[in-house]
Amino acid sequence: MNTQTLLKFMPIVGVVILSLVSILPLFHAGFFPIHDDTQVARVFEMHKSLSDGLFPVRWVEDLGYSYGYPIFSFYAPLAYYIGAFFMFFGFAALTSTKIMIGLGVILAGVTMYLFTSELLDAESAMVAAILYIFAPYHAVNIFVRGAIGEIWAYAFIPLAFYGFLKVARNPSWKSCLIAIVGFAGVIISHNLTALLIAPFLGGELIVLFFQASKKSTRKLLVISLLLALAVSSWYWLPALTEMQYTNVVSQTVGGSEYKDHFVCLSQLWSSQWGFGGSAPGCLDGLSFELGKIHVLLGVIGILLAVFFSKTKKRGLALLSGGGLVLAIFLMLPVSKPLWDNLPFMKYLQFPWRYLQAALFFLSLLGGIAFSEIRFDIKRLVTTKYLTVIALGFGVVIIIAFYAKLFKPQFYYDPYRDETTRKNLVWTISKISDEYMPSSFIKPKSYSDVPRLPYKPSNSLNVTIDSHTTSHLALNISAADNQHIVLNLAYFPAWQITLDKTPASFAIGHGLYDVVIPKGQHTLDAVFVQTPAEKIANLLSVLGILISVIGIIVKR
Repeated sequence: MNTQTLLKFMPIVGVVILSLVSILPLFHAGFFPIHDDTQVARVFEMHKSLSDGLFPVRWVEDLGYSYGYPIFSFYAPLAYYIGAFFMFFGFAALTSTKIMIGLGVILAGVTMYLFTSELLDAESAMVAAILYIFAPYHAVNIFVRGAIGEIWAYAFIPLAFYGFLKVARNPSWKSCLIAIVGFAGVIISHNLTALLIAPFLGGELIVLFFQASKKSTRKLLVISLLLALAVSSWYWLPALTEMQYTNVVSQTVGGSEYKDHFVCLSQLWSSQWGFGGSAPGCLDGLSFELGKIHVLLGVIGILLAVFFSKTKKRGLALLSGGGLVLAIFLMLPVSKPLWDNLPFMKYLQFPWRYLQAALFFLSLLGGIAFSEIRFDIKRLVTTKYLTVIALGFGVVIIIAFYAKLFKPQFYYDPYRDETTRKNLVWTISKISDEYMPSSFIKPKSYSDVPRLPYKPSNSLNVTIDSHTTSHLALNISAADNQHIVLNLAYFPAWQITLDKTPASFAIGHGLYDVVIPKGQHTLDAVFVQTPAEKIANLLSVLGILISVIGIIVKR
């Protein structure tokens, strides 16, 4: 590797090293309390399902009060595949979860640098990346909410914008691949973030489409978008078509209704730091600050670029400022009529999720501000090391100001086991049970959670031949015609057979009630792909094949 190549990668190395400051608390023994305190259990269950031969993983066995449920058909799974990957190398579920979180944070800085370095000089891109990593809402997602999906989607947002920009500036199949990975990465990291950034990414695509001078470039932009949707369809298509088999819609009412979670404008500037929850009004238990340095640099960036720019960043600043204003508007109560009239908006639940988009644009504007200030100072001061001094000073100020936010409230006992049966089938299952059938009756206590995969009956003699995440095999002896209730949550992917032929069953309270004729029988419940899942998988395979073939052909 020559010197020029090494110098090219030095800023990225610098971003990675500096980002470690934000994740130092992950190296502490034990875990810490977060709102979504299910993460270690989900990594554990992902690993267990993969070990049992499921791929793509849609179903987990222990969650859902041991009845199982299709969490990874609906809750974006990418981060948990990463966590499970490390478990296969011998890491514990807790350690794998911490690695999963840390990698997502580091990736956010790298992708933000890649995107802004396409628009600004390397030093300004580093400032933008550091602002992006150390944004207060990023700390909220890591150490308060534990929003792992959003952490990883936050990392892919810049890559999606970068990819489509590369397609427009350097039309090639390699550029298409970056765009495909970027947008597909957002979707399978957190589908709600994909929905959230869609208008902004769509705006970029429209601008790039009409700016393109060649028809081939416009064609590549469209192809990149379609392939990103195709590659990720194995996840989002079943999530849309099979939602009715769960109680996911319950998450859009009650305490999660968007009307109770708009942000007051003052909270974006100053908001008390806390580890509580979101509530109606302006006194929430957690912070919704944009970050004072972010706001000040954002304002400076717009003013300098629009009115005094010598670096021709006026258009970029205006577009970024427009994106920022739209993101802020969608968080405020004044946008409620829009939320009321666009039915899909209710699934976003919390308007303050738009902080992700707002901080993306603010970080970019912060990079523009640094670029403009540096350019003006450089005309007055001819110091050889001006760039290094200015960059060092700026980065130190940003990290010193925000580092205190990147720590948990406290740590649990380091010997606490997050993967005990009771924790999985009861404690964690109570936190997140929206993936159960809507007619399912929840257990009232841990003692009500079943220990067998079927409800025992004095009229049946039952032995378990096999019991894994994807397969239940029972040998049943019935003295007369009977029924057996499987402790298995209903989902159309389960194929129930009796003596190798389709069984007759009813669904009672979300469970399978199978008819058992008199005599000796073998009952099998096998988790298979539904027609919608098969179509979605095929689309994803085709999308990947086209992407790979495109690279080979272009070479």
